[in-house]
Amino acid sequence: MAKFAAESPRLLLQPLSLDHLEDFHAIMTDATGLKFSTRKPSPNINDTKSLLQKWTPSPEKPWIDNYAIVLRSNNNDEEKVKMIGTVGTVRVPQGLENAVEVAYGIHSDFWGQGYASEAMGMFVALYCADGREILQGKKRLVAKIDPENPASERVVQKAGFEKGETVDGGYSRGGDEAGRDKSEYVWWVLKRS
Repeated sequence: MAKFAAESPRLLLQPLSLDHLEDFHAIMTDATGLKFSTRKPSPNINDTKSLLQKWTPSPEKPWIDNYAIVLRSNNNDEEKVKMIGTVGTVRVPQGLENAVEVAYGIHSDFWGQGYASEAMGMFVALYCADGREILQGKKRLVAKIDPENPASERVVQKAGFEKGETVDGGYSRGGDEAGRDKSEYVWWVLKRS
């Protein structure tokens, strides 16, 4: 596996690759974890593999920059680490061509422990320090957040994002058990000094 791009006392960020397929599949089949996602739980490992390949950089999509969120082992044994989520840039939003959308998700078994906020902060620091916004021609990071997901709003607020435009009926929840077709979302924009 690739080395780590960023480290904290609890987490490591590692470039997302096919080496992560098994743990990524566990995340992408977690219906609770995907509740506010546009994706339904993955029906099989091949579907998960296709998504994983889509989320790796290519010359056609240089803005794709995703990382496995890896939980450090208690004894600092890098052989016994566990991928618990992902964070990174996934698309250029329609109508926001100078921006790139950041997305993140944590397996629901690891919710409520601050891992998403910690990983988002690590990713933003990595993205901004690296000059990637210049290299990729994208001046802003934005996040699309369902207003019914206050935990996710707190994640982006802690990372320095500010609330922006609300879009009614803007996306379909893949993991919505209520079967609602469309939900509103709010664009959050990373404030830069």
